[in-house]
Parts: sequence; structure tokens; C-alpha cells
Amino acid sequence: MARKSVAKWLKRIEDTFSGPAGVVGESILRLEVRETALFNSLFNTFSGYVRLLDAFLGFYFETLELMGKRRDRKWPDKISVITAFHIPTFWRFRASNIVFWKGYYIDAVGLLRGVLENALSIIALNKGIITVENAFADVPIQRIKNGDTDWQERIRRGIRKTDNKVREALIGNESRLSSQTRKVLKGMLALMHNSVHRSRINILRHYVPWAMGKRPFPITPVYDEDLAFLYTNFSSFLAYILTKTLPFLQVQEDEFPEAWWAKWNVLDESFEEYMTDFPEDSRTSYQEFIRKTFGSAGT
Repeated sequence: MARKSVAKWLKRIEDTFSGPAGVVGESILRLEVRETALFNSLFNTFSGYVRLLDAFLGFYFETLELMGKRRDRKWPDKISVITAFHIPTFWRFRASNIVFWKGYYIDAVGLLRGVLENALSIIALNKGIITVENAFADVPIQRIKNGDTDWQERIRRGIRKTDNKVREALIGNESRLSSQTRKVLKGMLALMHNSVHRSRINILRHYVPWAMGKRPFPITPVYDEDLAFLYTNFSSFLAYILTKTLPFLQVQEDEFPEAWWAKWNVLDESFEEYMTDFPEDSRTSYQEFIRKTFGSAGT
């Protein structure tokens, strides 16, 4: 598009969609006021969660920064693959947290699906359920490093097979978990799935009461303590799991400084204490998963 055409194109958009204050899409400012009000309400209700998740995300980011400061780029393949899982997992978790505080609870839950799947893959790799060679859907890591042109297509074809293997081993019938815990964790995954696809939970949550004439269909996010609790429940459990996996990033056992371990211990104990207030079914299931996956020491 030529420069003059671009200027004309932009002016037409500005003239058509600017509000009284001269801002394009000015109505979104009204939405942001509502989102801010929701943030304040959620902050007051879930103040303990705020502190805990801020501490977790900050510590998670600090840990990833340590990875970037390593001078020796020839990391062991296992550590490099675990790091490759952790970085986009942090991005996804951060994005989910931002979306939650704006009042889009189900959309935030949907983003957690990738967090859960990546966390399970990290655990599976550390336990030897999958290997460096098949962590990316049976694609040899050396082929990726060499820039082979077909590795992306092979990942696309094989990723479901690898995911199923990991889920079965860690939360499925092949795991050491009780039937109740498997049911709870599979239910969590199913709910995340339904949050992703066509936002089915939002449709059911709001469309059915509206269709029955019980309440209006909300245009902006609304305060919903039940859905907010659902998100804080899921996300804090996933944050606890990820905290347990951060020591896997060490090349040597004593690589991380004492100050890092001091923070890790406080965070680990804080999540354990935080979960004591969860409903019994989820609390006992989460605790069993943590205990049987990581052991009492968490590593």
C-alpha cells in the first residue's frame, strides 16, 4: 500500500470510529473501567492468592533469568529440553493470570490447559517416561538442531501420541494414583478443554439463564466468585507443580545459590499450606498427586 493510500486508509478509520475524546474505539475505555472495578473486587476477595501467585510468577521469572545467564551454551540435552518447555509455560501462565484479573475467568482457565500439559511433559521427561529423543513427539532432537525441514510436520503428526502417553503414565490408568484422584485430574483437564473449544462453559453459564428469562446476557465481565475460585484453585495447584519442577533446571545439584533455595522452600511450604483450605475432594487429590509424583522432598 502506497504511503498516501495508507494515510487515507488510517484517516477513514479515525474519522469513522473516533469518539468524543478523539480516541479510536473509545467505547473500549468504558470496558476497561469495568475490568478495573472487577480487578479491585477480586483483589479484595482473593488477597492471599494475589500474594502467593505474584511470589510464584516473580520467582519463576527469576529462575528463567538464571538460565539466560549461563555462559556455557552446551547444556545437557535434557536440561535444554526442560528449559524449552518451561519458557512458553511461563508465558502461558502469565497470560492466563492477566486475563483472569480482567474478569475473563473461563478464558483464563482455557489458557491453563497448555500449562498443565507442559508441566506433565516436564515431569515425564525428568522421570524417563519420555526421553530427549521423543519429548517433541518422537522427533530426534538432533534433527531439530540441524534444521531439518520436516520436523515441524512430524511434531504435528505425533504430538497427540506423546501427550496421551504422558497423561496415561502420570494421571491415567498407568499411574499410581487412586481412582478418585484420577477422576479429579481428568475432570480438570476436561473442563480446560471445554473452556478452549467454543468457550462452551461461558455459553452454558450465561446463555441458559438468559434463554430462560432469568437474567440478562452480560456484555461485560461480571463478578463471579464461583468461577474465580475455580481459576484460583486450578492455577495455584499448577503453580505448586511447576515450583516442584524448577530444581530440574539445574545442571548440577548445587548450581542454584542458597538464596534461591531459601525462596524455593518458602514458596513450596506456602503452596502446601494454601491448599489446606481447598474443598476436600480437590485437596486430597492434589496432595496425593504431589506426594506420589515428587515425594516428600519435592524433587
